[in-house]
Amino acid sequence: MNIKEINALRVGEDFDELVARHVMGWEESAIENINIPFPEYSLDRGCAINVIDAICFMPEETREKFDLHIEQYIEEIKKRIGTCRPSDFLRFLTPDEICRAALKATLI
Repeated sequence: MNIKEINALRVGEDFDELVARHVMGWEESAIENINIPFPEYSLDRGCAINVIDAICFMPEETREKFDLHIEQYIEEIKKRIGTCRPSDFLRFLTPDEICRAALKATLI
C-alpha cells in the first residue's frame, strides 16, 4: 500500500481491518475464526488512542515515521486555524488521521 492509497481510504470497517492487522497486530487466524466486528479505530477517538498506544511499543523507526506523519497533519491544522496551543491539536486531530499516520508508519 502506498501513501495515495492510504489517503484514499474511507473510514469504516475495511479501514479498521487494515489498522487491526498492520498496527494492532491481529493475527490472520483470529480474524478468520472469530466473528466479531473490528473496533472503530478510524471513527472513534477512544479506539484511536489505542492505536497511539500500540505505536508507542513499536521500534523507534516506526515511532519516528508516525511522528512525521502526525506533524504533517498538525501543519495542515495550523493553516486552517492559525495560531494555537499544542493542546488544541488534541481537539482537531481526528481518529482517521491518527490511523492514517499509523498505517503509513507501519506499511511504508
